[in-house]
Formats: sequence, structure tokens, C-alpha cells
Amino acid sequence: MCESYSVSRKSNRWPLIYFMLNVNGINSQIIAQANTGLNEPRRVYLRRLALSLLHEHMQQRATITTLPRLLTEKIQQFAGTTEPKNQDEEPLQKKRKRCNICPRNVDRKTNLTCAKCKQQVCKAHSEIVSKSCV
Repeated sequence: MCESYSVSRKSNRWPLIYFMLNVNGINSQIIAQANTGLNEPRRVYLRRLALSLLHEHMQQRATITTLPRLLTEKIQQFAGTTEPKNQDEEPLQKKRKRCNICPRNVDRKTNLTCAKCKQQVCKAHSEIVSKSCV
């Protein structure tokens, strides 16, 4: 049974682990068939088992803020968990940009943004909201 759908790859690393995964896959399928009475092909069972074991890890990984957005969306789609997107939330780290109020020849770079207009403003032009929004 291990030879029909083996999880091993061409590698000299961890050959015992691959053997244990094959044997444990067969054992868990036999136990699942005895408990549920479902008789599904081994290939389908192993795929479902692998996805159920990965599900929790994928949910945890989707919460990482530094992952690319496309990867996070794919993980959420695959795991079946979609979080509502808040457009008001800003990323924790923003790129430093030039102040929108300062003249171009001054060229002050800043991470601060106005609470209302969401434009970059330097410390000289900022309060709680930028002076242009007041």
C-alpha cells in the first residue's frame, strides 16, 4: 500500500521520515474508515489529510502583516477564511515620502500622514491634522 501513493521524494535526507509518513497515512486511513465507514481512495484521503493538517498553519500565516497581499489573499481563499478588509487601516511601515506642503527645493522626507487627507506632511506642517485641512 505504501508504494501506490508514496509521499517520498528523490532525496537522501530523512528517508525514515518519509517511511513513517507513508505508514502513518495508511494507519490513519484504516482508523478513519473504521470510525466513519467511508471508503474513499487512498489518494483522496491523503490529500484531505494533508489539507486538514495545513489548515491551522495557513490561518496563522495569513495574519502575518509583512506577507505580500496576493499571497495572503490566496492563503485566505485556500483556507476558506476571509477577513473583512478595512480601507481605513494603514500599513504599519510606510515609505518615506516628500512633504506635500513644503516647496520642492526644501525636499523634507517624512513618514507622517494627515489624519484627514492621508497626504505626507513633515513635522513643521503637522499638528493633530495637517494645517491645510484645518
